[in-house]
Amino acid sequence: MLLDVSFALLAFAGGTLISLTPRTFTSDRLFFGVLSVFLVSLLGGLICLLLGIMLHRGNIALVNDIKNRMPPQGTPAAAPPAVPLAAPSTTPTLPPDAAGR
Repeated sequence: MLLDVSFALLAFAGGTLISLTPRTFTSDRLFFGVLSVFLVSLLGGLICLLLGIMLHRGNIALVNDIKNRMPPQGTPAAAPPAVPLAAPSTTPTLPPDAAGR
């Protein structure tokens, strides 16, 4: 997830840089606004990229984790403990009718 966000932010920063370079800005305020958008997206993209690389779990590691949780091949899984059944009643009980009897 972090890698996807980093790629999007870095692409946005690249597009902002491309629009920043050939243009002459008439206002310093507009220039610094575009420059700050470029810097924030670049720094955010780099931070997300570094975190994504550090926290990335490969497919092989994930498969190995799943395999380690499984019982060994040929070993039957343990059966759940048996639940004792209630002793059958000798006198049948009928539900009360509408009159409450």
